[in-house]
Amino acid sequence: MFEIFKAFYPVHYNFGAFALLLLLFVIFLLTKKNFKWAIIFIIVDIAFNVFIYHKTAHRVWIITETPAAQNEWDTPAPKTYKFSAPDNWVIEGDNGEKMHWCWVETWAEKFLSFDFVDRLWGTNKAKQLRGASEERLDQ
Repeated sequence: MFEIFKAFYPVHYNFGAFALLLLLFVIFLLTKKNFKWAIIFIIVDIAFNVFIYHKTAHRVWIITETPAAQNEWDTPAPKTYKFSAPDNWVIEGDNGEKMHWCWVETWAEKFLSFDFVDRLWGTNKAKQLRGASEERLDQ
């Protein structure tokens, strides 16, 4: 379990900061002798870490990347990367860049592809706003 956390928290330090902040809040509550809320936040912190462990441990993420073609006759073979914790958590690429992928990046992609205007006002309103923006660019 600790090997998973040692691999996960250095890459996704914002989750580690949140868990540490919860722990510091528990210490603050204990100094104020507020045991009821301290126990509640300890349980929340443990549940948060168990959630991270279950989403990360014994999982493999396979990403296929197709490199850009150098010319019109070149068809480069796609590269496949396997990410798993803690063995292949961070993979070093050909040019020395470090790559990483897990459930956090998948969730971030889903969130970033979400269209808020479409959900709030409908598809027609989103198309009108996009059309108005394009008209302003043409002027």
